[in-house]
Amino acid sequence: MKLAMCALVMLWPTVVPAHNIELVPVYKPDPVYPDKLKSSKVEGAVKVYFIVAANGVVKTAEIFEASHTEFAESALQTVSSWRFEPWSMENDSPSEIEAMAPVLFYFDKAQ
Repeated sequence: MKLAMCALVMLWPTVVPAHNIELVPVYKPDPVYPDKLKSSKVEGAVKVYFIVAANGVVKTAEIFEASHTEFAESALQTVSSWRFEPWSMENDSPSEIEAMAPVLFYFDKAQ
């Protein structure tokens, strides 16, 4: 059975909507599916809250909600490695943006 993962479904900027800055991913690897859960065919999801600096680097990331602890660890490592397009801090643009994203772990049942 082939394993399929969806690392980033959507991003919700939760701060600074007036500045019209969108987080555009430039590097977003898939999370590592924990072996223990993979062999048990456990599926799940993790919501990760994170802060992105103006240079596009994720400064901090923390788990908001997780269906399983081992998924949480993998999701946290993955989101911490994500990179986004940098933005200019001109015209009172923020130096960082808060966001939340789901990281999903599931098996492709069709294969």
